[in-house]
Amino acid sequence: TASRIADAWAESLKARGKFTYGKAIELAHMQRRLGQLKRARAAYREFLRKIGAEHGDLVKINSQPSPEKRKEWILVYIQAVMGIADAYAEEGKYLRAAQELDKLNLLLECTHCHKYFNAKDIPGAKHGIRTLDDWVRFAATPQEDRRKRALLAFKPLYTYCPAEGWAVRCPKCKRLFFLPNNKYVSLKQNPKERVECPNRRCRAKLAFADLRWEQVMKRMIAGDFETRLSVAKYYLKGYLRNRSQAIARDRAQHILETLYTDLRTSIKFYHEMINAKWASWDDETRDKKLDEAFKMWLVFVETVERLFWIASDREDWETVTVFIEQRNEYKEAKSDEAFLRALDLIPETAPPENSPLAGLYERVRENVKSNWLDKIKKYYQEAKKRKPKR
Repeated sequence: TASRIADAWAESLKARGKFTYGKAIELAHMQRRLGQLKRARAAYREFLRKIGAEHGDLVKINSQPSPEKRKEWILVYIQAVMGIADAYAEEGKYLRAAQELDKLNLLLECTHCHKYFNAKDIPGAKHGIRTLDDWVRFAATPQEDRRKRALLAFKPLYTYCPAEGWAVRCPKCKRLFFLPNNKYVSLKQNPKERVECPNRRCRAKLAFADLRWEQVMKRMIAGDFETRLSVAKYYLKGYLRNRSQAIARDRAQHILETLYTDLRTSIKFYHEMINAKWASWDDETRDKKLDEAFKMWLVFVETVERLFWIASDREDWETVTVFIEQRNEYKEAKSDEAFLRALDLIPETAPPENSPLAGLYERVRENVKSNWLDKIKKYYQEAKKRKPKR
């Protein structure tokens, strides 16, 4: 009955010409909640076809007249991709879910022109990354595996915007400007060639070696740690369904290792921000920032637990023991405090008792003791038993 009501609602809107993109997404969400997973996926894909983004082509989104409108469209695009992934996951098709959600790792935004692009469309990223399958299926040999992983990271490409060109800053006047790709290639090949700074007061003649490269591209979901963790978890569930797909486990490991590094940096930044701005915030802002930091910590601990699971599955016992013991002066961990210290939850310099960070650390420690500590201990104890003795 609910399904028929949803269909009638959609038909009514279509008849009145009011079936907007937002309504199309809403219908797909309704169908997914009602358990009509195939129809929901079809509705999400129909929406992506309408905005020309079924295969990740974002031209129609970028043609919107204002940054606000483009932002609105890209957020709905992300919702559709997440909806397709969730529908696959609810059917138990975890590997397909992971592959769909992993598309968001390719999504970049230019902070200068506020347009959106797929990393695979950027010059230099096409070597080995033509389809999503290339994103998942690494080469068999470790050497090729590393090469492809380096390409997948696409860090050098953050300076290139497909709409504007290569972002550079003049070393003399600090003016930001863009080089077309053909000019970039020409400068790189000819050391004697120069480009003029567009600043009228500067007009410096700059060789390729003089240019200061500016990062203007950012990954859309870089700060969405929970989504990144979800991608890895879907890959691991897909691997558990079919253990011949070790490639899925490898992709999950790569995502988790990157996530681990990013989380450590973000947590440190949040702690510094809380210390610096606490006095100027109102109560609502204080609660919000503490909750954000708390959630970050929980994603961090779960990321470590998933990495331990992968290490155990690979029988890589040394990774587990070294991780725990290197933060405990390379001594065997025997107490709760040793494991909490390994997870950075007992800092070397404890915050003052009346500081907000002291309360945050205590809150995280209590949660970890209740939900994660036994699992972490179990991985470590198994690793100690099975690690080859030298």
